[in-house]
Amino acid sequence: MFFRKRESLIAIDIGADSLSLLKISNPKTKPVITHYCRTNIAQSGGASSYGITDPESLSKKISGLMDLADIKQGAVVTAIPGPSVFTKKIKMPCMNREELRANIKFEAANVVPDNIDAVRLDYQVLRSAGKNQYEVLIVAVKKEIVDSFSSCLKSTGLTPEIIDVDFFALQNIFEFSYPEYLNETVALLNIGARYASVCICRNGESILTGDLQYGGRSMTEALALQLGIEFAQAEDIKKNEASWSDERVKAAIEKSAAEAAYEFNRRLTFLWNASGAEGGIERILVSGGGSRMPYLCEKLQHQTGLACERLDPLRLIDVAKGLDRDEIMKSKAEIAVAVGLAMRTRADRILPP
Repeated sequence: MFFRKRESLIAIDIGADSLSLLKISNPKTKPVITHYCRTNIAQSGGASSYGITDPESLSKKISGLMDLADIKQGAVVTAIPGPSVFTKKIKMPCMNREELRANIKFEAANVVPDNIDAVRLDYQVLRSAGKNQYEVLIVAVKKEIVDSFSSCLKSTGLTPEIIDVDFFALQNIFEFSYPEYLNETVALLNIGARYASVCICRNGESILTGDLQYGGRSMTEALALQLGIEFAQAEDIKKNEASWSDERVKAAIEKSAAEAAYEFNRRLTFLWNASGAEGGIERILVSGGGSRMPYLCEKLQHQTGLACERLDPLRLIDVAKGLDRDEIMKSKAEIAVAVGLAMRTRADRILPP
């Protein structure tokens, strides 16, 4: 359960369109990025399973990044896509860690929607819930999904040490990078290609996690429709700032960004209201490739009436000499989850005595 050495973990973030490898030294004291590679991939986890559908091709891509980073082997941390994960907070009687481990499966079987024997189950004690009780977070993922990630990484010579969830990795880097916001209720919105993962947190606690089925591809499709062009052309326009000066293009981008902001606000409001959580959201931080959409933050702030800004995962993290700092900074929107993963250690897990 514990490291033989206090080595850093290699973070591998597997997205729908991109693959990132990142390693950070001294993640709990003075974090410095020591290894970084990123590439585009044709991997699409599958709209229903979110598992690895082409492990052979993906293994080759990972091995290619390892060669570029001069990494032969090591312990790795990766993230499961949020839509494939079931989370639930439950209350359990206070007990020691051995008793808790023995009873957790029985308690989880009452709330996990799948057959309890068909899922990988984990848990973390959050706090005392009064009257000799703990509040415990249960996380369950179908075995086939976890195994698809684990097997793919093992085939490259890496050792899966921690398998996280994308929205928890996002919360991890937010809490490190923005200590001044910790007492606020903050919605972290990571906009990927297929969906946006959501983590609403306050004082180090995940109040609500989920996903919104609207992502970067949806925004590109809206822009393509506005301009009457192909998807690939619209994607190029999104990334090419020089094209935004054209009045027709600018108007189309603004309209597409406004539509995206409306969708995110509508779906985020529904998710929050359905949760029954007390109070309201005070601030939104966006990340992911989709957050590069021009005018999105401004439109989202207008729609929600809340402060909205882009999350900077490198705000308090240095880059080692020898790495292309400018290239890493250009990609900071896309690597928030990878940085959050690389900041993980086994000591993050909280268990009773």
